[in-house]
Amino acid sequence: MQQVGSGFFERRKPGRLRSTTSSDDPALAPAAGYESSLKRHRVVVLDEPVASTSTSTSAIQAEARSSASPSRRRRRRGEDPLQPNRTERGHGQDPDMHRFISPLPHSVRSRPLFDMLRSPEAWGLNNGPSYTTMRWRKRPNLDLANSRSSRRSSLMLGFKRSMGRPRTSALLLLLLMAFGIWIYSVRDWLVMVWFKARDASYEKELVWTCRLRKEPMLFVRAEDEVAVVWESNCDRPAILAWSPQPVSDGKKFGQSRKKDQKVRRAGKALEGWSTAAVEMTRVGSGRYVYSSSVRPLLGGRRYNYRVGWVKSRAAGTENPNLEQPTKFKKVLASYSFDWTGPAVIPHLDLESADSNATNTTGHLILSQPTSFHIGALADNQYNVRTFHRVLLKMLAYSRRLPSHSPSPPLLIHAGDQVQNPHNLAQWQTDFWDAMTSRLPIRFGQTTPIVQARGNHDWDRTGVNVYVGGSHPRSDWLTERQEEPVANHPGTYFAYSPHQRCRILVLDSNLDSALQVEQELWLKWELARPEWTKSTIRIVVVHVSPFLEFWDTEAWTNGKESQWSVYVRHRLAPLWAEHGANLVMSGHQHAYSRGFLPHSLHRSYSSVDGSASLDVLSKAIVSERGWEKIAKGGVIEEPGTVYTIFGGAGGTLDQDRVEDWGFYDRSIKGQHHFAWLGLGFAGVGVDDSEMGEVRMGDDDAFGEAGSKKVYRTIGGTACSNGTIEVVDVLEWRAIGLNGKVLDAFRIESLGCAEW
Repeated sequence: MQQVGSGFFERRKPGRLRSTTSSDDPALAPAAGYESSLKRHRVVVLDEPVASTSTSTSAIQAEARSSASPSRRRRRRGEDPLQPNRTERGHGQDPDMHRFISPLPHSVRSRPLFDMLRSPEAWGLNNGPSYTTMRWRKRPNLDLANSRSSRRSSLMLGFKRSMGRPRTSALLLLLLMAFGIWIYSVRDWLVMVWFKARDASYEKELVWTCRLRKEPMLFVRAEDEVAVVWESNCDRPAILAWSPQPVSDGKKFGQSRKKDQKVRRAGKALEGWSTAAVEMTRVGSGRYVYSSSVRPLLGGRRYNYRVGWVKSRAAGTENPNLEQPTKFKKVLASYSFDWTGPAVIPHLDLESADSNATNTTGHLILSQPTSFHIGALADNQYNVRTFHRVLLKMLAYSRRLPSHSPSPPLLIHAGDQVQNPHNLAQWQTDFWDAMTSRLPIRFGQTTPIVQARGNHDWDRTGVNVYVGGSHPRSDWLTERQEEPVANHPGTYFAYSPHQRCRILVLDSNLDSALQVEQELWLKWELARPEWTKSTIRIVVVHVSPFLEFWDTEAWTNGKESQWSVYVRHRLAPLWAEHGANLVMSGHQHAYSRGFLPHSLHRSYSSVDGSASLDVLSKAIVSERGWEKIAKGGVIEEPGTVYTIFGGAGGTLDQDRVEDWGFYDRSIKGQHHFAWLGLGFAGVGVDDSEMGEVRMGDDDAFGEAGSKKVYRTIGGTACSNGTIEVVDVLEWRAIGLNGKVLDAFRIESLGCAEW
């Protein structure tokens, strides 16, 4: 051990150990007791030279041997040897030495910085180690009440100790893994219990404040209109406000909406926002449904919208133009959505739509994205657990896309949203909550829904407030000089998500008296230029005309085979004659996809079942000559692709009840959803162009079987001022395991304006 200067210890030892008989300085004395304590506890010796004193080392050691340690004296008195008394702490004797020294080494600072600044004279030259040297020196541990170790979390300390033991660490890791597996296995049950408990709290009137029972959801009603529907547990004056964002430049449309949060939460003022009146309907105790419309909408744009309470009008005010609200009393919800409407809307003028738009040849022209995606599902019914998983997988697939879109800008629901449309609790727990909560994003609040009515959504009035009410179809009624829309419930309508894409939504469950009116409307719609000039032509109807899987008992004895007769006999011949590319249906809880040439539609549409087909039609379908003559795997036979994708939650159908023969892909026993990617060719080029849409799964055809590509002639012959283009539709059917069940591609030739 190196020689330790007593001058340093004289300043740090307790006052009772100081000597007043030092030969050199009366203020310094031998530190025998203090140094003996250091020797017994094996402290680290200072490695820097210190100033020597007149006291010799042998004298110090001799004095240390003759003196008893403080702990020994406390043990003799019957006191706790580990607890110092007031004298040993230095209270009232030495303010510099007031902590008890522990025999265990601990790395701490030798002296606080500000303490050093208050007494700089003790840290001068030749008075011991410098502050830099002593800062990280391993010193004896201080009192636990004043040390930093006492402030450490006991949980973290226990974790570190357990990690130092291999067996304990392995056991802890296994417990965490088991807990994670258990949570993953029961997460759907937990979600369902949460939905049911939340609805029950409102039913039992346990929620006293005025709150939203249902978050806002969006439903497509017309070409340029979307309905916003929400529900509250109280009746108060409400208002809907919306504001468009700048025209899409191809970068913002369909991408993340997180940047819009600051804009949508700008405050309660309504200045700069368009407003619309809100209609309130009381459907039950504590159930007040509010609905309004955002219109006119322009394609390729993003819209912010807000719903909330406003102050009521003054008593006795009858003029609706008086007391117009200028701000929200309370904003209930604020979201945004992308609108994939047509780029040209002839019936809108410049002022009513948007002052930023450009007016060209009497039409309102806006830029549109050349590609976008559409999600599709059907028949979730009462199985909210599976439906929730389907939505999670759909959003996960959306995040896989190269565009990094959080959700598709449009969702097609082919019917059967609930099991019983008259059970209001099912609308809450089995559909609404699943679409608007417990998801990575606000799906239902930010994605407009194109909804076809199913047999489980049927109601006699045809006006369901939970799906946006009746579709206006004002153009058709005006042309026919019919009575107001209220006398013609609109459960069928048409919509164009793009200038060259047309979607017809039909009702397969109408009463006989209303079926004729739907057929007249369908003939009128198929003759319009919106259909004839489109390259991608889609029909959405809940019941497919050609079902194959069902429950055998219900199909034969329950007469449920008659579900598809009306669609097969009356509607299918019309859309086949006018060149429909794709028919999307649900009802059957199994997946099917097939191609039926237009030349066989008449024979297939005139029979009551597959057993009644003529021998020649069966032979032609079995031969599949259109595939044998296909060049490069591209089928160029005019026809329609039929898809059935009713696997969003309903009980799966296992029994084959029909065999139509033309289906190329049939999958039963798996819940699933569908995904569409649409790519439209650009304009302003000399040669023909082909649309492009990136799906992010180039190996999809390898997973789903042989590659199927159908090429059709979409629009009319190109005239002057137009060029030939090829627009594409990519289809994917995806199971709950994330694997692609089916994939095909439709290429449609058409014309685009210069």
